[in-house]
Amino acid sequence: MDVFVVNRNSLHYKFNKFMKTRLGSNSVSVFEHYILPNNFCAYWRMTFLHFLLAAFLTCGAGILLGMLAVTAYNTPIQFGIVTGIVILIISTIIGLIALTHYLSDAAENRRVYKEKNNIPDGIVVTKYKSWKSKICPRVEYK
Repeated sequence: MDVFVVNRNSLHYKFNKFMKTRLGSNSVSVFEHYILPNNFCAYWRMTFLHFLLAAFLTCGAGILLGMLAVTAYNTPIQFGIVTGIVILIISTIIGLIALTHYLSDAAENRRVYKEKNNIPDGIVVTKYKSWKSKICPRVEYK
C-alpha cells in the first residue's frame, strides 16, 4: 500500500480542482503544478475540507432562500429562519434516505465488479487502511 493512484477523471479530483480554482485565486496550471499534495493524508484532508466547505455553503444558501421565500409574503423574519431550517432538515432527511438506497445498490454492484476485474481500493478504503496502519501512501496522478 505504498502508492495511491488518483485518476484525473475521478469525481474527487475534479471536485478539488473546482474548489481550488473557482473559489480561490489560483489558475488551473497553478493547481496542476503546485497545489496537488504528494501524500494521501494531505490529499484526503484537502478533499474532506472542500466537502465541508461545500456543505456549509449549500446549507447557508438553503437557509437564505427559505428566508427570502417566506419574507416575500411579508411575514416576520423569525418565521423565515425557522422555515428555512425546517426545509433544510426535511430535504436533508429525504436526501439521506435516497443516498442510503443508492449507496447500498452501488456497493453491491461495485463489489461484484471489483471481484471480476481486480480493481484497486478507492479513496475511502485507502483512508481506512492508512489510518489503521499509521502510514500514508504516496499519491500519483494519472
